Amino acid sequence: MRTVIFVFAVLLLFPLTSSAQTCSHDAIQSAAENAKSIHARLLAIKGTFSDEINYNVSPSTRQLIRAMKNGISTTVGEFMRCEPESSADAKTIETALADLLGANELELTPQPTSGTTKPDDHIFGADLRISVSRPDSRQQLVAIKASFTAGSCGVDTMLLIYEWNGKIWNQTVRWQSNDDSSEWHPFGDFFEFVILPQKEPQKWLVAVAHGFPWCTSRWSGYDLDLIQPAQYSATQRTLVHKNAGYVRDEIDPTLKVVPGGFELRLETGQLDLDYMTRLGVYRYSVDNNRLRRVQPIAMNGRDFVDEWLQSDWSDAVRWSAPSDLGTLQFVHAAVAKRTADRSGDHTLFSYGPVRGCTGNAKHFQVEFDRDPGSSTYFQIEQGENSFTMLAVPNPDPRCKGADLMKKQ
Repeated sequence: MRTVIFVFAVLLLFPLTSSAQTCSHDAIQSAAENAKSIHARLLAIKGTFSDEINYNVSPSTRQLIRAMKNGISTTVGEFMRCEPESSADAKTIETALADLLGANELELTPQPTSGTTKPDDHIFGADLRISVSRPDSRQQLVAIKASFTAGSCGVDTMLLIYEWNGKIWNQTVRWQSNDDSSEWHPFGDFFEFVILPQKEPQKWLVAVAHGFPWCTSRWSGYDLDLIQPAQYSATQRTLVHKNAGYVRDEIDPTLKVVPGGFELRLETGQLDLDYMTRLGVYRYSVDNNRLRRVQPIAMNGRDFVDEWLQSDWSDAVRWSAPSDLGTLQFVHAAVAKRTADRSGDHTLFSYGPVRGCTGNAKHFQVEFDRDPGSSTYFQIEQGENSFTMLAVPNPDPRCKGADLMKKQ
């Protein structure tokens, strides 16, 4: 079965930009030179990074990585102090910051060397990238992402968000990996965020999703965090943290705002090993600083059954008809027990035909097989952008239509 890295993001509290401080071009240049000096020291660490999974790097290297991020944050802060709100153009800011920090440079293809000598790799800090956006037209925000290589096949990303308070740009979000820990896990593979306006004027939250680099497998883990920015007298804090597994390199993960919340889509694991993976749809409503998963959870009936079986019962019960909850919970628990980590169970699961049923064009039957074991026939009903689990009887005689999702 799949391997999932469960890693928890750590909330890092940093001093916010003070509105009492004034613009200083000398301070900008000084901060940028300091950041570039630290960057050069980080690039000087050469060799082969052999522990791609656990990222157990030396304390001195972690200290440099942390100093590098602090240097970038200080440079951005000094620059934003000089940036008037009326001309805060994302592309202009991006170009200026890249010039200051020596970022966004074109990567050159390494030239082959003669003999047996292999050039050392810059395993930390290479390919420094700065990207700037204005993520929400309703809020006066500027978002800056800074990323650089972290190990042999990953990157580490930091997010800074600034908010205009009428006089100056204040840093309200700084989100990054816990590089002060001996078990450092860079925010790499993908890093997406969305701004979520709230009911109160000028109030907003940010949802961040990111993966974890891993050189040796497509199977990895991702974090999803709901963050309250530092506004007024409130400090930045994590409201919700979720961690799960996903499959890398199949599709590009996407995170977007939807009515009432947001939706993350990425590749996830399938119980049927003939398929191995499927599209994972994770839509959440946001209410009172809490997340509630809502439909759609899948784009077809077979994937709905697979997601229903792999979800916690507290969610699966909400996607189930109340008439047969006892049997549904029993079947759900039995599969969960067999698929649990270290269960020692070697049952193979697969999906059989998905058939339409007479009498109700929205009624479908999904066959679920066990080897060794018997088959289960899930009865589901398709709704508007949703499915409902109805029952798990023996094959329903009304469901004799053609296999709608025949295996190729």
